[in-house]
Amino acid sequence: IEDYGLIKDILIYPNPNRGIFEINALLQQRANIKIGLYDLEGRLVFSDAVFLESGHFIMHINLSDIDAGIYNLQLLLEKGVVHRKIVIH
Repeated sequence: IEDYGLIKDILIYPNPNRGIFEINALLQQRANIKIGLYDLEGRLVFSDAVFLESGHFIMHINLSDIDAGIYNLQLLLEKGVVHRKIVIH
C-alpha cells in the first residue's frame, strides 16, 4: 500500500491511454488537491483544483486533444506532492 500522508492507494487507469483516464485514490481527510500535468519539457498542459471530502474518490480526466507522449502528473496536497508518469498514445 502506497501512503503519502493524506492520500494513499493511488491508481491511474488506464496507463498508457489515449488521453482519457481516471485518478483513483483514498483520501485520509478532506483536502484541497491541485492537479497538474506537465510535458517532458516542464510545460503545464493541464491543471485543475478540487476540494474533496475524505474517503475513496475517482476523478475522470479527458485530455484526448493533447499530443501523444509521456507526461508527469502532479498531485499537490497540503502535506506533500505525488508524482506519476502518464503515457498518452
